[in-house]
Amino acid sequence: MFAFVIFDKRKRELFLARDRLGIKPLYYYWDGNVFIAASEMKAILAYENLKLNLNYTSLYRYLQFEFFPAPSTIYKNVKKLKPGFYLKFINGHIEKRKYWDIDLSANTHHFCNEKEITSKISSLLEDSVTNRLISDVPLGTFLSGGIDSGLITAMSAKEKQNIKTFTANFSESSYSEREYAEAVAQEYGTEHKSFFISTEIKNNIDTLLDKLDEPFGDISFLPTYYLSKYTRNHVTVALSGDGGDELFGGYYTYVAFLLYDKFLRKFPYGDKVCKAIQGHLPYTRKNQSYVDGLKRFIKGCAYNPTNHTFWMQTCEDGNLLNILDHDVQLLIDIDRCHCDKEMTGNEMLLWDLKNYLPENILYKTDRASMYNSLEVRVPFLDHRLVEYAFSLPFELKINFLTKKYILKKLAAKYLPKKVIKRRKKGFSVPFKNWVKEDLKEYISYYLLSNNSPGKHLFNQTQIESILMQHNQNICNYSHLIWNLLVFNKWYENYN
Repeated sequence: MFAFVIFDKRKRELFLARDRLGIKPLYYYWDGNVFIAASEMKAILAYENLKLNLNYTSLYRYLQFEFFPAPSTIYKNVKKLKPGFYLKFINGHIEKRKYWDIDLSANTHHFCNEKEITSKISSLLEDSVTNRLISDVPLGTFLSGGIDSGLITAMSAKEKQNIKTFTANFSESSYSEREYAEAVAQEYGTEHKSFFISTEIKNNIDTLLDKLDEPFGDISFLPTYYLSKYTRNHVTVALSGDGGDELFGGYYTYVAFLLYDKFLRKFPYGDKVCKAIQGHLPYTRKNQSYVDGLKRFIKGCAYNPTNHTFWMQTCEDGNLLNILDHDVQLLIDIDRCHCDKEMTGNEMLLWDLKNYLPENILYKTDRASMYNSLEVRVPFLDHRLVEYAFSLPFELKINFLTKKYILKKLAAKYLPKKVIKRRKKGFSVPFKNWVKEDLKEYISYYLLSNNSPGKHLFNQTQIESILMQHNQNICNYSHLIWNLLVFNKWYENYN
């Protein structure tokens, strides 16, 4: 993992590069006169007299996806270098080149048997873990209770005795993964530590949002920050399971797209049926309940989605556009915000690998860990393993309703059965409940009051409607509400 800048004094040339998968971010500013490069937005913002105008198309995309797909940022003159790219700046000219990429045409393993494939994955992952265990300082692993972090922990424990493992827990049972994390820890005799964070997060949201130097809407930043803070009290380096979902098909969005494409798409009047029943499913306070999943799937099918990116959005396009003030809507290049291309299975994974993984998952982990002086290493993102995973047919990743099919075959050799069979939860907090309870006044202040920092950018009537529908259990708008809250808090600090 790397992001670096080299200045060739003799040639008067700057050379910038970002690692293959985007584990580390790299920003640059160029207004025709001044060029600045940095690994954090705040380092650029420290300079005076910069031309920093909001990019309204980027604001729309942030509301869509909770992050800014590279190269865009919230500012017009600030860009992110894409993963796998380098940039040369010489004599006022920018030249960008791709030095690494995934070739989906190299699907060469259709006829290998599953035993050979799991053996190869195991070999590559074990070697990656071994390389990332090299350290002169105390080291441990994040252990969520899922397959990815479980495999990293299992392989680490075989290489290193008494390895330390760390789990964040919640008092709300549907958000806690303690049972499964402890099962893996006991299996491998790790020095396991866990802690509860719900109340601490809720009481310190304002302080945590002040740390963000650009809008970032994935609420799992909050527990990741506290997990990193707690982990840093014991070790200096931690191994993470990030990347396993993008390589081997770990998200429900892949299953949702396939179900729609194979079945509902061919059903006459399927969209009308979905629209008729979507509002009649009950609300639930639980994390990633079956009811929530069904509601989101039915709502998605009601709009005839033909592209994977639809399933990644916080809500449908009409609502997103209406949230913005009319004058702001006129400044958005809406055509740049949509991708109508239908994707194959591995193309969906590749989109996530190039967008969602670096600009959301890895960005979150990098920021949360660096704020606490913790180095996080990512064994799944060894480029040899990434290249091999994308040479495998999609059917070995999503096998009808089974996610991570081939990785689960491997995991069966390492992890307790209940860890493999469990339903994926994700690392989140019960924000959808906090909106209506503990944080109701705080949210109202930043989104609806006359003191709302971004009030002139948004349609207040539409935001009132969204909050009303959420609070009355008509629709779960927690992701969108959080995005709006984060943006307004950032706008207050940095505009």
